[in-house]
Amino acid sequence: MSLRTKVLFWIIAVNLCVGALIFVAIQGNVEAQRDVHGRLRARFSENRTENIERLGKILLFTESLSQVDTHDISLESIPQRIIKWKDWRFFEDAVVLGKDFVELEGNIIHSQIELNPLGNRKRSPFFDRSAALRMLKTAIQENRRVIEGDSIAIPIHTRKGREIEAWGGAFVRPRFPAIEEDGGFFDLTVFWIAMVGGTVVLIAASFIILSRVVIKPMEELVDVADKVAEGNFSVQCAPSGAGDEVGRLINSFNYMVREVGDYHRHLEIKVREEQEKVRLAERHLVVSQRLASTGKLAAGIAHEINNPIGGMINAAIRLREDAEEGSRTALYLDLITEGLDRIKETVRKVLAFSPRELEKRNVVVAQIFEDADALIRHKLVRKEIELISEIEPPDLAVFCEPGEIRQVILNLLINAVDAMDDPGGTIEIRALRDPAEKTVVLEVEDNGCGMDEEALTHAFDPFFSTKPAGEGSGLGLSIAHNIVTSHGGRLEAESQKGTGTMIRLVLPQNRPEIGEES
Repeated sequence: MSLRTKVLFWIIAVNLCVGALIFVAIQGNVEAQRDVHGRLRARFSENRTENIERLGKILLFTESLSQVDTHDISLESIPQRIIKWKDWRFFEDAVVLGKDFVELEGNIIHSQIELNPLGNRKRSPFFDRSAALRMLKTAIQENRRVIEGDSIAIPIHTRKGREIEAWGGAFVRPRFPAIEEDGGFFDLTVFWIAMVGGTVVLIAASFIILSRVVIKPMEELVDVADKVAEGNFSVQCAPSGAGDEVGRLINSFNYMVREVGDYHRHLEIKVREEQEKVRLAERHLVVSQRLASTGKLAAGIAHEINNPIGGMINAAIRLREDAEEGSRTALYLDLITEGLDRIKETVRKVLAFSPRELEKRNVVVAQIFEDADALIRHKLVRKEIELISEIEPPDLAVFCEPGEIRQVILNLLINAVDAMDDPGGTIEIRALRDPAEKTVVLEVEDNGCGMDEEALTHAFDPFFSTKPAGEGSGLGLSIAHNIVTSHGGRLEAESQKGTGTMIRLVLPQNRPEIGEES
């Protein structure tokens, strides 16, 4: 079930529960009011007749109205005195009629005295004048109270001494509190319609507000989180300018995605770097294993052929001494001697692959560069090649066997010179300290012909050379690699066809003591 459906379900459920509680409370209150109202109506109906009887007795025996003392007043002032009676406010309708009236066919059509104490404006719209006159006629003629429903008619007397005479009568309808009918007072139809309509509006408004403020941002957050889980760190939620919890959550999530994305990219770069290091280490290991196997084989072969070669050279020299100068024999013996010397030199180089003991010490790198430069200076001058040396710091030292490292540097410089066909090239040799690995890095870089990827793969293989046939043995870099490996270092190469080549030596670092000789 989605968050939107859950929110809608809970809003409806809460509103229904609240509506049910309100319904129960209101219904109970209505029932209680209806019960009280019913008991009030029943009690009023039971006591209505009794109340009217009591009111009639009060009117009948009230001296100020039912019996008028005329001893000290005139008959003409009686109506005025009746009108001023203070208790008319308790009646809904009232009529005062004198005893001198004219009848026609049983109906009173005229009276000398007919008063309306309440005035026409206060008279009830339900006043029945004919019924009131009829009740007054009976009360005056029969000298008694007449009660019909809520209406009362009583006679009014005058007294003079002990004589009592009828003066007229008074009709009144008492004012009772209005009690509404059940149907009008307790009709809840409109209330429940308003209640249901308000609930529907409340549900809709609550759902719309929650959808906009909470549900929609949460759905977008879930979609973005799914994409991030798939590895897409470029997605972001729409920024929220609101300062509430949802806005802060979205902004924090966006910041987290950016941080994770940056970390992921940094980690990818690190992984690629480490993979490159592993690849170089694997290549270095393969070359080392290949050179070790070649060295063992070469050492055995070299020892087997070295002594016969020496004997052959001595024999050729002896024969040359007895040969006539300029003869064909002398020429052939010179060629044999030269060839045997070249074979002996090659055997000497091959023996360089065999394991040997080294006397290592701290050597200043600048001195190694100067010695190599002195040995190759004539080639640099002949080809007009500029040699640039850069050492940082100037007293940088390396722990090595000086003669072998000089041989490596010299070999690399010779290769760099041979790689330049045209005069005016540049060779840069650099030395710097790598504090992270605690090593010294020596680099020889030229801007010669360079090597392609295939040639670079076999650069350290024995007898592999990019030089024309007869111009190189292909053992230079192999021997250099063997020497560097025996020093606990590594040899790396970078090159591009037509751009140049850079050979990097990485050797253990050891700062020399002050005044130490190289």
